[in-house]
This record gives sequence, C-alpha cells and structure tokens, in this order.
Amino acid sequence: MLILVDLDNTLIDRSAGFTAWAEAFVHSINGDPADVEWLVEVDRDGYADRAAVAQAMKDRFALNQSVDAVVDLLLFDHLSFLTVESATTTALDSAASSGHSLGLITNGTVEQQQRKVDQLDLARFFNAIVISEAEGISKPDPRLFRIAAHRAGASLDGGWMIGDHPESDVSGAREAGLNTAWIMRGRRWPHASFSPTRAFPSVHEAIMAITADLA
Repeated sequence: MLILVDLDNTLIDRSAGFTAWAEAFVHSINGDPADVEWLVEVDRDGYADRAAVAQAMKDRFALNQSVDAVVDLLLFDHLSFLTVESATTTALDSAASSGHSLGLITNGTVEQQQRKVDQLDLARFFNAIVISEAEGISKPDPRLFRIAAHRAGASLDGGWMIGDHPESDVSGAREAGLNTAWIMRGRRWPHASFSPTRAFPSVHEAIMAITADLA
C-alpha cells in the first residue's frame, strides 16, 4: 500500500529548527527576544517569499550582505538545527519492513530539500523522493501526488498522504484520490468545506495507526 509523507513540519520539525537557528542568529548580532519573535513570524513557517524575508531582515538588522546572500542564509543555515525523532524513524522502518511503498513528497528547491534528506539519512526508508522544483509543479497540484505514486511503484487507490498543511497536503491529496492524515501540531482543523480522513498529533502516530489498519 502507498504511504506518501510530507517533509517539513511532518517528518521533521522545521518550525523548531528554524526557531533555534533564529535564536542563534539574533544572539550573534546582539539582538533581543523580540527580534527572534519577529523573525519567526515573518518567516511564516517557511512559506513567506525568501527574498522578501531577506530584505526585511536587512532593513531591521542593518545587514551588509546582499539580498541573495541573506536568502542563502535563510535557506541553508538552519538545516544543521533540524532533527528527526527516533519514534519517526522507527515507524518508517516498520512501515517499509511491512512491505508498504513509501514516498517522500515535498515542495521546495532540490538543493535545500535534498540536503535535509541526506543530512537526516531519510532516503533509506523511501521508494521515491519527489521534490516540487524538479518536477516544475508543486503541491497541492494532484499531478505531483500521481508522480510520487508512480515512482514508488504503487497505486493511488487506498493509499495515504500524511502532512501538516491543510491545502498543500490534505486538499491536494484528496483531489488525487488519496486518504489523508493531517498532522495537527496543536492546531484545530481550519476548514468547514473539507476535512482530512484522520488527524494525528504526530507523524509517527499516523504511520503506526495507518499501517496497523492496513495489516
């Protein structure tokens, strides 16, 4: 059975990693906690335009670097702060060992997202890794889910998508015909017009519950 999994704030806690980096960066320029709070807010969980965030940082912190240099800082400097929980790798290993076809599907640039995968040794669990920049389309486009299923060697029928983003992960996967597991991250479901198949506090709980149901 096909199980597709999102990367940022699903497999890995991108929010926590970025916040830890923001604290270190602000400390390095003698900023204060309000600067950390501002930087995390303007980042918008990575969804804000990187050049716009870079320019805002230059303006607030009087940085001498070019916008492009600050964009590189935003894209890559926080990666060393990212971790994956042992419970998550245990769940992935269990799912893969049980014969499920696993696919990692993520929006973002190839260079940044592949670095995360390599740094955290995630490729060993997946039959396919699909990064939006390489395909020229992004979630929630249902074509990206179809590409991931094809490369994982599995049918979309009865398959699952696990992710934290209501639109990119849940809405797109529903349109592609997948069941959906929404990672709550302490939030309430924000939409009345559609909902995930199931909701879970964490990705490892989602993987273990789905694989148990499919056993």
